[in-house]
Amino acid sequence: MSLSGIANAYLFQDQFDKAYETIEPLLVDDKLFSLNNRATINLAAIIYRILNARQDSRAEKILERVHTILQTELAKFTDPDLRAAFIENDVSVRNILNWWSAKHGA
Repeated sequence: MSLSGIANAYLFQDQFDKAYETIEPLLVDDKLFSLNNRATINLAAIIYRILNARQDSRAEKILERVHTILQTELAKFTDPDLRAAFIENDVSVRNILNWWSAKHGA
């Protein structure tokens, strides 16, 4: 099972401390943002949920950075239907957009 899968499993069991311990190494030296964009988007969604559940102030920074990455990825779509399908078919993408909108009233 992947690191994100393990962290997500702990998250779904409300074991926030164990989930945090799983992802903590990715918070050092910006390791999370050294991954490719798709991996970053999916993993950042999990990390944001963990940090937010723990009321960790780093959650907002993670959300801002991954939202910027996501906007760059979405800008690559020239076909609005494909862009909409990308958003609709990826729960991490939808969550990031929804969380960002909720925080920024957009």
